[in-house]
Parts: sequence; C-alpha cells; structure tokens
Amino acid sequence: MSIARKVTLYVMLFSGLFTVLSTGLQLYMDYRNDLKDIETTLNLIDRSHIDSLVNGIWNLDKAVISTELTEIMNLPDIVYLELNEFRATPIKKGALGAPEQMIMREYDFSNRGAEREVAGSLKVAMTTAHILQRLRDKVFVILIAQSVKTLGVALFIIFLFHMLVTRHIEKIRAFISETSTKSPAVPLKLDKGRGPFKRRSEVDEFGILVSEINTMRQNLSVEIEANRVFNEKLQREIVVRHEAENALIHLRNYLSKIINSMPSVIVGVDLDGKVTQWNKGAEEATGVSENDALGQLLDQSFSRLSQDMRLVFEAIKSGQRRIVAGRLYMKDEEVLYEDITVYPLMDDEGKDVEGAVVRLDDVTEKHTTEVALRRAQKMEAIGELTGGVAHDFNNILGVVMGNLELLKIGLPGHDEALVHIDNALKGASRGADLTGRLLGFSRHQNKETKRTNVNKVIEGISDMIARSLTASVSFETHYWDGLWPVDIAAGDLEDTILNLSLNAKDAMPDGGTLIVKTTNKVLDDSEIRHNPNATSRSFIVISVSDSGTGMTAEVRDKALEPFFTTKEEGKGTGLGLSMVYGFVQRSGGHIQVDSELGKGTTFHIFLPRLEDSAQTDFRTENVLAEIPRGTETILVVDDEESLLDVAAAYLSNLGYSVLKASDASKALEVMDEHSSIDLLFSDIIMAGGMDGYQLAEIVRSKYPKCAILLTSGYIKKREALTGSRAEFVVRLGENRLPKPYNQSTLAFAIRRALDEAD
Repeated sequence: MSIARKVTLYVMLFSGLFTVLSTGLQLYMDYRNDLKDIETTLNLIDRSHIDSLVNGIWNLDKAVISTELTEIMNLPDIVYLELNEFRATPIKKGALGAPEQMIMREYDFSNRGAEREVAGSLKVAMTTAHILQRLRDKVFVILIAQSVKTLGVALFIIFLFHMLVTRHIEKIRAFISETSTKSPAVPLKLDKGRGPFKRRSEVDEFGILVSEINTMRQNLSVEIEANRVFNEKLQREIVVRHEAENALIHLRNYLSKIINSMPSVIVGVDLDGKVTQWNKGAEEATGVSENDALGQLLDQSFSRLSQDMRLVFEAIKSGQRRIVAGRLYMKDEEVLYEDITVYPLMDDEGKDVEGAVVRLDDVTEKHTTEVALRRAQKMEAIGELTGGVAHDFNNILGVVMGNLELLKIGLPGHDEALVHIDNALKGASRGADLTGRLLGFSRHQNKETKRTNVNKVIEGISDMIARSLTASVSFETHYWDGLWPVDIAAGDLEDTILNLSLNAKDAMPDGGTLIVKTTNKVLDDSEIRHNPNATSRSFIVISVSDSGTGMTAEVRDKALEPFFTTKEEGKGTGLGLSMVYGFVQRSGGHIQVDSELGKGTTFHIFLPRLEDSAQTDFRTENVLAEIPRGTETILVVDDEESLLDVAAAYLSNLGYSVLKASDASKALEVMDEHSSIDLLFSDIIMAGGMDGYQLAEIVRSKYPKCAILLTSGYIKKREALTGSRAEFVVRLGENRLPKPYNQSTLAFAIRRALDEAD
C-alpha cells in the first residue's frame, strides 16, 4: 500500500471515529431531552386533568369525562389510555404498540376528589417511536454529511501527496532501478511542479537526495566499467570448471543413489580385502557406518562374512564370479536366508582385477514362500490321493452296506443271522465315517454352512472341553469383542476345537494351561505373500495354545498329514489334525502352527470374514417319520454295477418301477424308449465321457417334466465341474445325495425330488 493511501486511510479512520463519538454524544443528549419532554407531559396530565376527571366521575358528568379524556388523548405522543372505575365499564382509547417503545403511567384516583374519595385509576401510555425515528433520521443525515466531507478530504490529501511526494519518489525509484543495468548520460532531475505547487529552490530534502544520487551514479559507472572485463574473463573460467565439477558430482551421486537404493548389501573391497565401498544395506546389516568401515578389513567390519573371505580372494584370483545360494544365518534369534555373490572388479581396460564386489540378497521371504507353497502342494496332492481312494472306498461300502441291508430285509425271523448282519453294518458304518474324515481332509466333503458367531460356538462347548481335560490342566478363554462373523459348518468348528484341545491335553501329561483365544485380523502384503492360499485380507483368528512339550520342526511340518501321529500304537489314528486341516481348507482359511520343544504349541486358525450377511437354509429330514414310498418310474444310472443293483433293489422295495443304465449314453437311450420316466437318479462321476451334470442338462432340455436327483461320494473340484452352467445344475450339485446311503435316506431324497418337481 502506498504512503498516500496509508495517510488517507488513517485520516479517514480518525475522522470516522470522531464522527461516531460526536454523533453518539449528540444523539444521547437529544434522547435525554425527549425523555424529559415525555415526563413533562405526564406531569401535566397529573396537574391539569386528573382532578377534573375525578370530579366528573364523582358527579357522573359524562361530558366532562369525555372532554378530559379527549384532551389527554390529544396531547403529543399519547397513544393509549384506559379509565378504570368500579361503578362503570372501563373506557379504552387508542392502541398499545411494542412494549419496548412504550412508557406507561397509572394515576390513582384515591384522595384526589374535592368532595369525596373516588376508587379507580387512569392508565396512560406514551410512545417513544417518534424519538427513535427522529434519532435515526439525524444519524442518517450526519453520516451522509461526514462521509462527503471525509471523501473530499481524502481526495485532496491523495492529490496533494502525489504532487509533493509520491511522483518524485517514483522517479527516483525508476532512476535507481536503471542504474543496476546501465549508466545513462542524463543525470537525475526532478520536475519542480506547476502552478501553486512549483518550487523556487532545489535546496530541500529532495534536492539534496538527487545531488547525492547523481554523484554516487558517476562513481559507480567508473567502477562498473573497470571490473566488467575482468569479470567476463573470470566468469568464463568459472563456468568451465563448474560444469566439470557438476558432472563429477552428478555421476558420483547417481552411482551412490543406485547402490544405496538397492535392497541388497553391497560391499567393495580392494586386493587386500579392505573395504572401498559400503552402501546403506551394509550399514543396516552391521550397524557400522560408512566412515568407520572404509579402509578396514572386510571380516573386521562385517563379522558375518569372515568365513566367506575365501570366496572373495578366489574371485579376485580367478577373475570369476562366486555364488553361495540360500545360506542360513541367525539374526536376533531369528533364522534368515541369503544369497552371496562375489564379483571380480576389473580396471578401466578390463584386463587386471582391482578388487571385488560382495552382494548379499535376503531371500528369507522367498524361501518361506517356497516352503509354504511346497507344503500346500504336498497337502493338495495328499488330499487328491485321499479323495480318490475315498471315492472307490465309498462305492465298496455302498455295495457292502446295501447288500447287508437287503439281506436283513430278506431274512425276517433269523435272529442270529440278523445279529451278524447288524454287526457287519456297524463295521461298514465305521468305514463310512472314516471315509467321511478322509473326504473332510481332502476338502471334497461338502457340508452346509451358515453365518456363525465363533465366540458363541466356543462358549457352547467350553464346559465339554473343561470336563475332557485332567484336573492339572487349567482352561482359559479370551473372546474378542465385536468378532466378525464367518460362513462355516458350526459342527466342524466344534470338532476342530475339541480335537485341538484333546491333542493339547496329551501334550501336557504333567499339567499346564490351555488357552483358546479369538481375535480379528487384517493381513498385510507380507502375510498374504506367505500364505498363497489366502482368499481374503480380513480374517478371524482362533488361537489354541498349550504349555506342553512342543514339537520339533520336522514333526510340525508333518503334523497335519493324515495318519501321521507321534502317539503310541493303538492310541491314535492320526486323523484328528488332518480333519482340522480339511475343515480350515474347506472354509477358505489356513493354519499357522507355532511350536518349540519344551515351550508349548499354538495353532492359529484363520477363517475368512463373512462380508455377506445372507444365511444358508438348512433342510433336515425327520428320521423318525415313516419311510415314504411311491409308484413312479425311476431311471437309475451308475457305472458301478453292484451299486446300481443295490439302488434298484431299494427302490423296488419302496414300490417304485425301476429302469437301469450303466452310463449316461445308455441312460439317454432308455429315456428315448420310455417316455413315462418320472425321475432320473444318476451318479455324478461316471465313465464314458459324460458326467452326471452333462446328463442332467440334456434330460432337462429334452424332458423338462422329468425330475432329477444326483448322487456322489466324491466331487473333485466341484466348481470346475459346474462352471458357468445353468443355475439348476448348480442347485442339483448342492442338493445331491451323498454316498454311501441306505434305503431310508434314499427314500426321503427320492420323494422330496419328486414332490418338488410337481
């Protein structure tokens, strides 16, 4: 802001402040005088009208009363009056306005009459609105007048300051700014003004200043010319040297940034093994700064490499690279892995070796990921093998159990034989249960899932766990508030917690503590990389910890494999932890096992958070209900002849008409020959190039009124089998009848499929 504007602003502020104060004082005095006038009017009413009004009221002279009230009402600023007298109705004139603008006065008639005392009063209201309006008008006039005056003064000050000061300062500024770039021949001279502002003498502040500036300008021109040639020569030399130094600095910084930004440890050594290069990775790995390491022997600055100096000198001597891959080392009691590479460092001509470069790459994460991947592939392979074996075993059990049940039906009254048949059925059922466990491990046993609160499930079996432990084992639970829901089979979770608890009890023969803890966890990028099978970032974690004997690394790596056990023969099947593994894998989670000999074991079960709140519907059959029967025609398709015969016998016993086919192609031929088939009952996995899903699609297309029920004991990669097929095919897979089945289970499934089709 210019000086003229500042001066003008200060003048206007002072003038405005003075105007406001003086106006306020004047308005206050006017207001006081107006209030005194109102008080005078009120006193006048008291002196001149009240006595006459009282006499008129006593004498009941309405004319006098009306005259007095009219005179009072005609007084200035009177807006309302109210006459109250006990013998007559109150008389009111005028109207009341805003209370804040009213001055009220009440005159008591007691002891005012000359003849007798009169009871009553007169209320009078005077308005101050005219006072306020007059003050507002006066403020408006004062402000307008003062604003015009202040504006005129401000314009005059600006003009006067410009003529006497500002224009000269601007000219001096322009002259000085040109002095820094060139030396004009014309000296500085100010315009002395025109008219009344023209000055007669140069001897004033500006004149003295101009004279000094002209003298300084002359001296400066001489010095500038004398130094110009010298500076030009010096500048050329400086530019050449500066460019060379910048190029060297840039190259050095660029190479240093490259070396320090690499995640590897990079160390350079000379022919004697002394450090010549030391990057940030080396500082972080050793805690030794670059200044302390340079010039020192490598094995002194980097103690971990003392055993590798042989590689360094071999690379220098032979001129060939030396590599050690995946070397194990300890840091802060943690096992880590690294690759060591030693490069020979050649001279500029590439003939002689000047030293060597040692590079260390941390491959711990890579090693961990590879181990986890190999373990996952191994468990996947075991699961596939187990599932395949379980498939064949299911078919065998189906044949055995089916024929035993048919034999039992056909031998009524043979009690001794029936006892043997029941025992055989119990043994076959145990085999089916074992098959179910194997399928559970291999993730091919599909169970219905639903939205589950893990805290409630664990709380529900806490008493059972506590009773299953010995008296010397204490049991604790720690529940995470606000634990996320998961989509799992709650029964499988109960079995999992019980299995882990019983294993923990066996690991604490002398007593200890078993802790079950839940928590929410979001995996970071590193944890995702270490768990290739992780299906989500958000998990709930169930940690089952014991203070028992712990496991070696070898035992820990095999603990989840089926039939692996460290217990004595006859005391364990080795399927407990494999069932846990199968449940977790089916649920889309993963397991982390932490164990150390003598310090106990912790199983961390990661289950993916359920984002969708939809719940699964469950259908249960009333096992006590009477077995349903029917008379419809059913086509049974199975490539296992014995199972085909068993299913046909079951259905015949139930009253159905049965047709049979050994594969999908023959089933279509039978369908073409018999148009009255009510239901297709087919295995899913069959020989012949067409599975049950494909057969169902064709039958659905050609015979839309035919009901369909599928069965299987093993479905390899169910998602791949159904793929993007129609929704009804996916629904058939979800509602399939698991093998092995008995006559009762088959009867309910067949009847439900027929009824739903209707």
